[in-house]
Amino acid sequence: METPSQKHQETIRAHIADGETAIDACTTEQETYLVTARRLLVLTHSDRGNETTTVESTFFDAIGGIEIHHRRSSGPDELSLVFGILALIVGLLSLALLGRVDGGEAAIIVLFGLGGAVIGILAILDAYDTDEGSVSVDLLTTEGDSVRNFTLHEDYLEFAETISKTAADTHPSRVRKKRTVSG
Repeated sequence: METPSQKHQETIRAHIADGETAIDACTTEQETYLVTARRLLVLTHSDRGNETTTVESTFFDAIGGIEIHHRRSSGPDELSLVFGILALIVGLLSLALLGRVDGGEAAIIVLFGLGGAVIGILAILDAYDTDEGSVSVDLLTTEGDSVRNFTLHEDYLEFAETISKTAADTHPSRVRKKRTVSG
């Protein structure tokens, strides 16, 4: 997990109130996220011509719920992988037989061998061309409307869980009032 740069840490410190506790942070290419005991701060970095930083703050006591969707990255396509390995083996075996054949048959075997090898390599490469996993976080009002949503790489699942736990710990419904019942 990438940590905020020194410059971004200074910007974050300027927005943290005295006594506010930072719990966790993560940085993507364009944004820095910071979870404190009371809120989520999002610093958006832009460097088009002149550098700008936008800071948004969402207080957890205003949140009614959080939805976290974890989409796992997919592994290699096994069928393409098996096909690619078989095509590559057949292509290489055809090329290995080249020394035992003369004339016009040799040209056919070369074409077959090279074609099989190329198709095999392309199929193997395609088998590993898979989607990366992601974690989507959606902060909701008590009515279910989205206050803030963002998507992070799958590696940031633990950070998303920290947001959820912190919001649950600071939610007004967690504060239990004492009631005296007399009988």
